[in-house]
Amino acid sequence: MKKFFSTVIVGLIFGSITQAQSTNPNDLEIIQSVFGKDKKELIDVYMGLNNDAASAFWPIYDEYEAKRKELVKERLINLAQYIDGYSTLTNDGAANIVKQSFKNEKNIAKLHKKYFCKMKKTVGALNATKFLQMETYIQKMVELELMDDIPFIGEMEELKKQ
Repeated sequence: MKKFFSTVIVGLIFGSITQAQSTNPNDLEIIQSVFGKDKKELIDVYMGLNNDAASAFWPIYDEYEAKRKELVKERLINLAQYIDGYSTLTNDGAANIVKQSFKNEKNIAKLHKKYFCKMKKTVGALNATKFLQMETYIQKMVELELMDDIPFIGEMEELKKQ
């Protein structure tokens, strides 16, 4: 099942993900649009909710997704700052980027907790956990793809030496 979802997610989400390396705000919009309808369809298939549960779940999901997109936008801005300046990164600059990253991760964890509790009340703990599991999986896959394209500090200098 994981291989199926990995393949589907890679196809749906990562088609435009390499555009995240640019600081152009349109790229942020492209990435967010990739998370939109296709992601919702993926969640719908995975959740397999009956009509009553689905009618309770989707309004909460839509609310969650709007808030999540704002946090993703913040994360991508932080990544763009790193990408734009990694070759001349100072101690203060590095500390600021990491501080912003920690803040973003904390806010995402808070969002997950808040919406897990909301979903648990409406569709039960099992379905809320099921959603959170898939959501976390999707986010981690995206993070891995992004991290694969982000240069490590000092990477360019090492390549020049070779």
